[in-house]
Amino acid sequence: MVGRERVLAPVLLLCLALAVLSVRLFQVQVLEHEVWAREATNLVRSGEILPFRRGRILDRTATRELVRDEETYRLEFVWRDFRREHPLGQVTHAYSLLLGRPVTLDETMAELEPRALELLRLGPREEERFIAGGALFLAGASSGESAEPVAERRAGRAADARFYIERLLGLDREQRRDLRELARDPEQRSSWLELAATISGEPVAELEERLQRELGAARFHLSLLAERLGLEDLSNLVSLLEARRTQVADAVAADLFLQAAGFRPWRLRPSTLAGVLDLQFIARRLDWDGERLAAWIASQGEAWERWLNQGLAPRILAELRVGTGGTVGTVGADEQAAERMHLALLAPFLSAAAAGREGEVPVVLPRLGEIFVGATTEGEYSNPFRSLPAATMDNELQAAARLAGLLAWPASSVATSKAQALLALMDTQRRVWHAAEQELLAQTLGELDGRLKDAIDSELERLLRGAARIVGTSSTGRLRLRPELLKLARDRAPYVIRDRGSRPRLLQAAPDFDVVYLLSRHPERYGGFGVRRSTRRVAVAMGPQQPLAAPLIGKVRQPYLVDLLRQRSAEAELADLRRQRLRSERDEQRVEELVRELLRAGQVQGGFGLEGYLEQELSGRNGYAETQGLAERADRAAWYLEPEDGRDVVTTLDLHLQLAAENVLAEPQVPWGDPKADLKWFEQPVGAIVLMSPRGDLLAAASAPGFMTGEPVAGEGGVVRERTLTRPTFQPPGSVFKPFVAAWCMERGHINGADVLEACAALEDRAGFGWRTMACHTRSAGHGPLALEAALQVSCNAYFAQLGENLGRADWEGICRAFGFGEPSGVRLFDGEPGRAGRRSGLLEQAQMGLLAGEDQPPLSSADRRRAANGLAVVEATPVQIARAYAGLATGELPAVRLVRAVDGEELPVQTRPVGLAQATLDEVRRALASVVTVGSARGKGLDQASLGFTLAAKTGSADYRATAPGEPVRKHTWIAGWFPADDPVAIVTVFLHDTSATSSHSAVYLASQFLRDPAVAEYVQRAHLEQSANGEQGANQEYGR
Repeated sequence: MVGRERVLAPVLLLCLALAVLSVRLFQVQVLEHEVWAREATNLVRSGEILPFRRGRILDRTATRELVRDEETYRLEFVWRDFRREHPLGQVTHAYSLLLGRPVTLDETMAELEPRALELLRLGPREEERFIAGGALFLAGASSGESAEPVAERRAGRAADARFYIERLLGLDREQRRDLRELARDPEQRSSWLELAATISGEPVAELEERLQRELGAARFHLSLLAERLGLEDLSNLVSLLEARRTQVADAVAADLFLQAAGFRPWRLRPSTLAGVLDLQFIARRLDWDGERLAAWIASQGEAWERWLNQGLAPRILAELRVGTGGTVGTVGADEQAAERMHLALLAPFLSAAAAGREGEVPVVLPRLGEIFVGATTEGEYSNPFRSLPAATMDNELQAAARLAGLLAWPASSVATSKAQALLALMDTQRRVWHAAEQELLAQTLGELDGRLKDAIDSELERLLRGAARIVGTSSTGRLRLRPELLKLARDRAPYVIRDRGSRPRLLQAAPDFDVVYLLSRHPERYGGFGVRRSTRRVAVAMGPQQPLAAPLIGKVRQPYLVDLLRQRSAEAELADLRRQRLRSERDEQRVEELVRELLRAGQVQGGFGLEGYLEQELSGRNGYAETQGLAERADRAAWYLEPEDGRDVVTTLDLHLQLAAENVLAEPQVPWGDPKADLKWFEQPVGAIVLMSPRGDLLAAASAPGFMTGEPVAGEGGVVRERTLTRPTFQPPGSVFKPFVAAWCMERGHINGADVLEACAALEDRAGFGWRTMACHTRSAGHGPLALEAALQVSCNAYFAQLGENLGRADWEGICRAFGFGEPSGVRLFDGEPGRAGRRSGLLEQAQMGLLAGEDQPPLSSADRRRAANGLAVVEATPVQIARAYAGLATGELPAVRLVRAVDGEELPVQTRPVGLAQATLDEVRRALASVVTVGSARGKGLDQASLGFTLAAKTGSADYRATAPGEPVRKHTWIAGWFPADDPVAIVTVFLHDTSATSSHSAVYLASQFLRDPAVAEYVQRAHLEQSANGEQGANQEYGR
């Protein structure tokens, strides 16, 4: 009978256990089948978005790269892997567990070997004493005794510490099992080191010696890595690792607080977190002491302040831009804008559910009365975000006044003014905002945040007074979170610690190959370190100060925040599809679409220049690889979508000529022998050089300054920009415009080449010579009566002023139309082309001209017609427009300028149109320009055939730019433009100098000579002639430059 009773109890317990197990199996396999199946699938399925390579940008021969995507790596650090796999992490974390405070990596590294051995000389006996609440003595410190060992998690901490000790000993799984079996013996007195020696059969002394060697090797390998990283000393690397470890722990603590309290810790002031709340649940779970807890509290306040001042305002502006529905200033739009700005300002302080409604109470306020022991929800808390009373919300209330009621109540004039400024931010189509605009919004957010924190502090003071009267609340005088909330946080802690500790953190963006090789060759020595493949955009062809043609080629950028926000719903859809256990064919297609379309983290886009303009061609589409189950083991992708790389772009640039042009602008040769030269301009050159083939191919397009060094420089000398296609200031071409006026007037019969116009006479309005109000550059005497060729040779303003007086609007429009002034040059080749994007951004060209403002403009005055004929006042042009016009003059065909020769192997067509002038007219102007170099204004400046090795036809030009103080020379822009050889052109050249005191004959001509004497130009001319001979054609303008 007794025996039956002894058996009956265990049998009943077993039956009960089987019943519980059956219920649980039914729950898992039937009721929760979908959930667990999905989780199981997620465990074996892994997906990765595969980045594309951006297309290369090449020179005109398609053999030399200007920029390309280069494969690189990111050096990353995973704290969880480091503390589990590296001796430094193992020892440091074990000490932190046993001492109950965060022992730093720096502390451990200073005494790595002795500390590791001290740890190994502990044993099961010391572990039992620690678990029971006894003290441990390590590194001259004590863990202290504990009256609450369970609350302090001593058993769990001891078990975790033993895990790291086993790792430090290098035991395999079977040996670890044997070690634990030996440790269960209640009479065990051996240390962990001695037990490991027993298991391995290795003498204790030899085991200790081997471990010391391994620890020394670990120190050496870290030192080697620090050296390869350029950190100079091991201590710098260890400090960097400690900083990443701190970031991980801070994030874990913030997540645990959120789990328990229901809101982020930075919702409260640091002083409130430290003085009002009991946060020992965080300190105990993370083995922190008071100092570390205080540092975390301070970090939360600092992080929120940084986000509030630097990140939140751009985010809100981008959110507003994404959702813009109307334009401020239209009927009904003002009121809508005020409401949207109102909600946007409140959104950071409200719950997601309340963020779409005005007047909602911030979620943190009612939450406070629900989460603390002894707290009650009785009593009223004040809403810091007052809305206007409903009675005042009528249609006549101005939008700014409505918003001002949120900023201050009652609304003040200052608040109304600020509200108007905030509403002005709504009326924009931009994707970026100025610093002052962001500062205004950040200041407003800071004020709202301060009001909320004041309300929180008041509510917490009320709760603290009430809780103090209730038995069982915190003995520290602080509010304690409810037990069930603390349990929720404790239960989540292992997952949070694992998740945060497993996230890679960047150590170095682009480590040297030596680092990549070291970590890849010896991964066992560098647990916690890893390299991940990446790409970066790099310039290959380099100029004297920066990458060649940098302003034209441009740069890439990170995506705008606005664009990232716009794709949030699509990102959520992709994430959901990737998690699905079973996907339909339509689901698979949708995954492919989203992977191809969405911007991935770290992906770059074209910013400005060709990179931006040809974003559609240079950008590719991402791929996707997904492995699952046995397919993964077989090293075979279950699903592979290959990335589509961007297309290569072949430019028209000749890198030798481009380098020559940039060298001239970077180091122009000073004409010391010319007393009229502006030596100050040569100290800080500002200008441009263009070399173009007669058919419109840009062979070189250089701008200065190209790179800023040293102290800031005032004016355009301190601005790096592209200057061959733009006019950043008033930019008249001066006398280089005269040949076009001459050709037009001859073609229309206003003059012939032999006609002699009236001589320069005394000016009507001031001293000097010229024609009526148009001064000539001669000061002591006029040029006398001149015919066309002589007028161009000496650049007589009086001659062309007389021509200009007789020209009407139709004439000016005809001149500009014939030679391409006031219209796009063609360099933006894809604008409006069918099948491509419309107006593209990225490659800026300022082609318009005030002279062609429209028929509604009043007729030009006589004075302006005189100025226009001399390329002044109402005439403006870019260096590329001038080069294009001279190509038309040299060949009779006006080309569309090409900067891009081919895309993805497809040649882009050469396009020209006739200038519409007779050959005889053009020939006469050409002869005159050839004589400018031999007997005219460019004579004796190093531009003759003996100096260059070929003939040059050209025209100089100077145009007053701005007035100066009395007695100082007027500042001007100077030009020279032409082609070579004069009788059979293979290239068009334009040189432009911005803001100099010297005329063209004492400035631009010197840079032109320096450039054209460069060996690269002579080589180009020789190659062009050889190509002509090979093609059996006359004139490189018919073939060369394709």
